[in-house]
Amino acid sequence: MILSVAAPLGTVSAAAAANTDVSPDETDELNVSVDDTVVTVTWNESAFENETTKNGTVEGAAVNVTSLDENVSYAANGTTDTNGTLDLSAPETTVNVTVNASSGNASGTTVAMLEPTTETESEGLDISVEQNNDDVTVTVTENDTAAPNATVNVSTVDENVSYTDEGTYTTDENGTVSLSAPSGTTASRSPSPRRPTANPLRRR
Repeated sequence: MILSVAAPLGTVSAAAAANTDVSPDETDELNVSVDDTVVTVTWNESAFENETTKNGTVEGAAVNVTSLDENVSYAANGTTDTNGTLDLSAPETTVNVTVNASSGNASGTTVAMLEPTTETESEGLDISVEQNNDDVTVTVTENDTAAPNATVNVSTVDENVSYTDEGTYTTDENGTVSLSAPSGTTASRSPSPRRPTANPLRRR
């Protein structure tokens, strides 16, 4: 005897429904890119069609960065800004990293190489001294540009001669220090600059 069961039109078996019940958000993926130390997160093409952000960037995406190199430690966490970007700190040495980003159920990952920031080559400091009546102006420049916050040491060449403004000074925003003119004709001034301390700038 042969028995058969007919299912009404328009019904789907429970097993089939379980295989097709996938939230659209779970299929959304993020594109992650790294330029220098700037991470950018954007929606992929299919997700972009359903997003209200017209430029495709993802604001508020959680970003996690970990080192791929066993001998180099580097880690960073943050959230993308309104432009979908996150600026990472530069590593002390070159390191390969994995960058993971997530927003809701969407996620994306990429691998990148981060390099330390290099300081701009300097031609060194130049110093000049100009005396005008009762005033002396010391000017410090670096690469032909005024060097503010440079440390200037003022001392006499002849240890038997004193100078009232002998000491240590810091140049102003114009790279200058004002001193009083020495008394008599035997005093001399020997300002010697020390290189100003500065943090290197991250080029994006």
